[in-house]
Amino acid sequence: MELEQVLKEVKADTITKINLWDRGIGGNGAKYLADAVKENKSITEMNLDSNNIGENGIKYLADALKENKSITKIDLSSNKIGDNGAKYLADALKENKSITRMSLGCNNIGDNGAKYLADAIKVNKTITSMKLWGNNIGANRDK
Repeated sequence: MELEQVLKEVKADTITKINLWDRGIGGNGAKYLADAVKENKSITEMNLDSNNIGENGIKYLADALKENKSITKIDLSSNKIGDNGAKYLADALKENKSITRMSLGCNNIGDNGAKYLADAIKVNKTITSMKLWGNNIGANRDK
């Protein structure tokens, strides 16, 4: 399914799962998707793996996750969000009480980003799984 069709269905509250794996939606597509999911009540899962969303696009999605109350699982792997993107998501997780599983693998997240996420998990009691494989956490430690 392409982004335009997904956006129509999200706005109509007619789908429960979004799978836009490797569709190249980028930051602009993430903005449109974020606007659509903010108040959606039917979506429970989103797979946005490998979409080059970047730091700016993840900010839009994080803002949407602060408001959305239905998404329980989200895969944001391989989107180049970095530490700043991790901070945006951490801020969202401090408010979001529905997400239980989040995948952030291969996103250039380093120690600072991991700290932001850890601080968010101290506040958020609904997260049961957060995948952070393939990042730069602990990579710069002295031996």
